[in-house]
Amino acid sequence: MITMKNEYDYLNDVKMDFSIYDDVISEEEVYKMKNLENNNKRLPAKKFAVLLCAAVLVLGTGVTAATGGIDRIIKNITTGHNIFTQMDPNAPHELPDALKGKFFTADGEPLDAVRHEDMDSLYNSEGKLLSKDELEAVFKEAFKDSDVYIKDKVEESEVSFATIDEAKSNIDFALKVPAAVPEGFEFSRCYSFTDEDGSPSSLYMNIEYVNAKGEKLVVHERLLNDETAYRMSTDGEMEEVDINGRKAVIIDGRNIDFETEDDVSVAISTHGLISRDELINMAKSIA
Repeated sequence: MITMKNEYDYLNDVKMDFSIYDDVISEEEVYKMKNLENNNKRLPAKKFAVLLCAAVLVLGTGVTAATGGIDRIIKNITTGHNIFTQMDPNAPHELPDALKGKFFTADGEPLDAVRHEDMDSLYNSEGKLLSKDELEAVFKEAFKDSDVYIKDKVEESEVSFATIDEAKSNIDFALKVPAAVPEGFEFSRCYSFTDEDGSPSSLYMNIEYVNAKGEKLVVHERLLNDETAYRMSTDGEMEEVDINGRKAVIIDGRNIDFETEDDVSVAISTHGLISRDELINMAKSIA
């Protein structure tokens, strides 16, 4: 199972403790999370939360290690292949080994775990408060050889398709096109990413809808198997709903994840641009 190396714009909307996507992680889980858009800018604390969570997942330390204990888990929901975990937003997050010794209190005490309230007050060993850019620099150095930072790679490897039919001819699964698109949004393009050999991946595809303001709704899709399945954690409110007889997860009323009968993972990221009811209707219109 692939742990979240996401780019879910999705993540940007959700309040993840290890959280949601700014402009740092990406790859729709390199790919689901290769799919996040990043229209919403985050405060330093939020970006750090995103970075930390991506780091924890990508390094494989898991939810329990990240939160300091299984008692921090509020609920788990699985949609079949994919696993979603709602965490206590006040729980401390244990730092991955690569980050231990990198962050300190104002008094010079090293930190092994952080809470949300700590995230705007992290210092270096000399007692200097770290800025947003400095925090990101620490992460980039710590994980320069990992998949945590793949934003540039994703942008370089993006492949756009002007029509739905063109996109369909480039993937190994039946693309799920919503019949009910919220008013004001129109089809813009489909896009995917290249594999390591430089060819367009046949396992992932995104459908992008844009309104007159340039705001986007994105349907992220992937062919499910043991390798492309993923797990994600959030401190946002997680709700289980039914979509055409299939279990689905809504996070903060903004994003929805579900799996189809023919093993396609579908995630709709909305940036809060549409209502919960519109989100559900859009999901139900996907055959």
